[in-house]
Amino acid sequence: MKRREQEREDMILQRKKDAEDSKRRMLAMYDNAAKTGVMDINIYKNSE
Repeated sequence: MKRREQEREDMILQRKKDAEDSKRRMLAMYDNAAKTGVMDINIYKNSE
């Protein structure tokens, strides 16, 4: 039973980590786009 709970916690932690990674990637993408002037600045501001 304990092993199952541990697996569940690991999955939740992994999901949180994945979400943070993808958020960081998105912000980096917006950052690059804003620097090159490709994207509308409003989209950049709304992403934060």
